[in-house]
Order: sequence, then C-alpha cells, then structure tokens
Amino acid sequence: MCRMLSGRVARYVLLAAALGLVTYLSIFLSVASARSNAGAARSAVLAAIAALEQAGPAPEAQVEGEEPSAADLASITKVALDYVRAIDDQDWEAGWALVHPQSSGDMAMDQWAPVQIAGRERPEEYYGWPARMMQLLPVLMQGAEVDLGEIVTREMSGWAELSIHRDFTWTLVLRRLGDGWAVDLAETRQHQARQAVERQLEPMTAEGSQREQWMTQMMAMMEPGMGGSFSPIDLALSEEIKADYEVADCGISGDRATVKLAGTVRLRMAMPLANGERGWSLAWCEEPKVLGPDESFQAAVAGRLEEQQETEECRGHVQQLMVGMLMYAADYDERLPVASSWCSAVHPYVGSRVVYHCPADDADFSYAFNYKLSRHSLAEAQRGWGTIALYESEIGKGNAFDWPDFPGASEPDPPRHGTLNVYGFLDGHAEAYSPDSCAIGEDAYRLPKPEEMGAPREPMMIEMPPPEPPAEE
Repeated sequence: MCRMLSGRVARYVLLAAALGLVTYLSIFLSVASARSNAGAARSAVLAAIAALEQAGPAPEAQVEGEEPSAADLASITKVALDYVRAIDDQDWEAGWALVHPQSSGDMAMDQWAPVQIAGRERPEEYYGWPARMMQLLPVLMQGAEVDLGEIVTREMSGWAELSIHRDFTWTLVLRRLGDGWAVDLAETRQHQARQAVERQLEPMTAEGSQREQWMTQMMAMMEPGMGGSFSPIDLALSEEIKADYEVADCGISGDRATVKLAGTVRLRMAMPLANGERGWSLAWCEEPKVLGPDESFQAAVAGRLEEQQETEECRGHVQQLMVGMLMYAADYDERLPVASSWCSAVHPYVGSRVVYHCPADDADFSYAFNYKLSRHSLAEAQRGWGTIALYESEIGKGNAFDWPDFPGASEPDPPRHGTLNVYGFLDGHAEAYSPDSCAIGEDAYRLPKPEEMGAPREPMMIEMPPPEPPAEE
C-alpha cells in the first residue's frame, strides 16, 4: 500500500514539475518575444531617426539690406514678435491690426485667419491638428535633435517615446506705416513660398548618398505628397505647441524691412509603430500623441494600445469576410453576392456572427457592401487590389449597403479607429485608411465600366437570422 502511495506521489510530483517547467518556458518565451519585438522596433526607429537627422533642413534665405537704426530696430522687433505671438495665441484681431492695409488686397480678417494655419477651417476632430501633425512630423524631424526613449510593443503595433528639439527660422516683410511699421502680407507670402520651394528642392538636388538615403527613407515612410508642402513654422504656430521666438537678423531697403525670426520647438511625443512587411517602422499615417511636460509615456499609450488592438481585430474581421466573399464567388460562377443579402450569402463560409462586428462599434453589424459590385463577376474588377468591396458603416444592420446614396456614405464620421476606418478590397486583403486618403476615393468603388452597372437587385434591408446554436456535447 505504501509503495502504491509513494508511486502516485512521485508521479504527481513529476507531473507538477513538468507543468511548472512548461509554464516557466511559456513565460520565458513570452518575455523573450516581447524583448525581441521591442529590440527590433528600437533598431528600426533609430535607423529612421538617423536618416532624418542626416538629411537636415534646407538653408534659409539670407536677409538683405542695410542695418536699421536703433529706433527702427526696436519698432520692427516689436511688430514682428507681436504678430507671431498673436497668431500663436489665435488672437486674430491683434494680428490683423499689425497688417499693412495696402498689402492685404480685398482679403478680410475672417478670410485671412484660417489661411495662416493650414486646415483650421475643417473639423478639428481629424482634419485639423491630427492631420497636420501627421504631415508635419517628417519635415519637423529633418535635421532635428531626436532622442528615443521607451518602446512598447504589442503584436503588430506599438509606440515609441520621442523627444524632438528643432530650431527654425521664419521671414517676415514689413513696410513703413506712418511713424511705425506693419506686416506686408503679399511680400511675406512671396518669401515664404520661395523658402518652401527651396526646402522641397534641396533634398532632390543634393549630391552624394545623403540625397539617395533621404529620398529612400521618405518613400518608405510616407504616403505620396505627405510633408513636402509644410514647414516647422506650421507646427510651431499650432495651438498645441508653444515655441520661443526672437529676431535673429533685420535689414532695411527703402520703406521695406526684412526680418528673420529664429524659433525653437521642443516636442515630447508618443509616436505609433507598425510591424509590416519591412519589419518595424514609424507609422507616419497614424495619429501621434503629444505628451505634456509631466505626462507619463506609459500612461499615455495604455489606452492607445487597446485602440490599436481593436483596429487590428476589426481589420481581421473584414479580411475574413472578404475571404468568405471570394469563396462564395468561387462556388457561384465567379460572381459576387447580391447587395441585399451579402451577409447571408457569406455566412456559410465564415461560420460566425462575430466577424460582422467591429469591437469599436456598439451595433452587432458594423460593415456595408459596395452595391456597385452586386452580382458582378470578379473578372470585371481588373483592379481587385484597389476596388473596395466592404467598408465600415453606421447603418448597424445585416446586409447593409448605401443605396441610393453613393457607397461609403454611411462611413463613421469621425472615423471609428481614431483617424482611420477599415476597408476590404476585392483581392481579399483589408486595410485601415484615413477617410481623405487617395486610396479610397470614388474610383475605388467603381468597376472599369461604371455605365454598365445597374441598381442592385432587391434594394432593401434584410436582417440576417442568427446562426443555429452549437449542439451540446
């Protein structure tokens, strides 16, 4: 009897030891994987920062003219600094009072104010500050001092803590007005346009590997056209960031004065990361987060990691639905389902109602079908990779589509995932895009011959019946 008990005890001890070893190995591998991800992400971000630091900003225009008298210099300095600070504080009346009346043409103050800050006339939720921030960051970081702090990763996404220090200059042109000076809007705009063109041309005309490295890095990180038309001054004059300014140089020619302002931006931020085909990289197309002086990086990104997880889960659901739709087409003469019953048609191939729901949505059904594809063959969509079949929708019902509105009319506004919505394409992949991205314009919903597309059959909503509960074992 004692031998039997001792044998059982030994087996239990061995089993417990084995389970403990498996648990330990699982934890060890999980920690090792997390460290490996963080290390790979850190290496990728450091490489990107190095390329941006080496690129450097284009040289600014030099101030021409004679040195002003002490009285003129004091007056010019006050007007220039007051003008910039008024814009910085969005005190439009104070700024407009410093503008020379003969330099504004027929422009009124309410027309001038939004021009100063790109995008201010559009809704701030995602067309204002976040959109400008995403576009300005690559430009801001060229030639800046960038320190990389903490890195956190979770599966295919993560965040990096960046501290950016950037000096920049801004040129104003002033004209005499009575005994004082005022800002010449027309000539100031000419100077700013010239500097912007020089800034855009400089990397393309530079010699040696610096140009090639800069262009390669920009092409890999940015959407077409992003960043090229902006300058650090656009970011410095935003309401979220305060910069320090001083007059660096001043010259007078007749009744004109050219003033070069020197500014400094110090920015601490959490930058999104993405793990894609090229490995870890800075996610320029996602919204970064500006950190306050005493704000914890870990606390700031904790909620964003959950949002990124929701975005990735939503993208996975749309991709499963697209695979199911292609499987349906394979069984039905390569034709897509009818718009009014697409959920019901795809359901046997996905097998679960969960995939119809976005975790960031309150409704059970979160997606709509592009009715322009209703009952059309896959062969008609020669651009399958660029043709949208499914998109996030606020209709909230099964078999949703936007007839008689144009497809995409029911997209969440503001977007469901920060600045992004998820779209499913006819080649079977799903991707998250900003609503104003060129990848999801009207052409993305059309087949090559839109005149041949009629209205969808049975244009009505049909609730999809719930699937049968699984049989009890």
